[in-house]
Amino acid sequence: MITRSVISLLFSLGIGVQASAQADCTTVLRGTVTDEHNGRPLDFSAVYLLGAQVGTYADEAGHFEIEAPCGKTDTLLVSHVGCEDLRIPVVLDGKPTEFKLELEHHTEFLSGIEVHSHRNTTNASDAGGTLSGEQLDRSAGAHLATVLEQLPGVRT
Repeated sequence: MITRSVISLLFSLGIGVQASAQADCTTVLRGTVTDEHNGRPLDFSAVYLLGAQVGTYADEAGHFEIEAPCGKTDTLLVSHVGCEDLRIPVVLDGKPTEFKLELEHHTEFLSGIEVHSHRNTTNASDAGGTLSGEQLDRSAGAHLATVLEQLPGVRT
């Protein structure tokens, strides 16, 4: 009878220790988010675990790190402006996991911009201007306001 009591006590302690260890368990997910087409880092991408409701943003180099409690599977959601969202199933088992995530970055190109202005006065004038595709190519990466200043009568 003493043996059964000792075994029961040890078994109960073992379950308690296991449950306590699982409650203290965390899984670290880290990785890099890059553009699928050119391999450049996608800085400030949002990385979020849907079930655990924990998330972060990637840094300037596309690196991220998230800690989440162990014990279940979850879905990692990665998003960036101009990219298609990526959803990946993950197992939160306490083992650190490294990801190299590639998002498809959609770029929309403009063939040109046309701006017209109209004045509502008795001496009405109709000013207009057009930026060609070539002019837009030379201004690639500039803010739209800066590009539009090339047109007559436009000030920002």
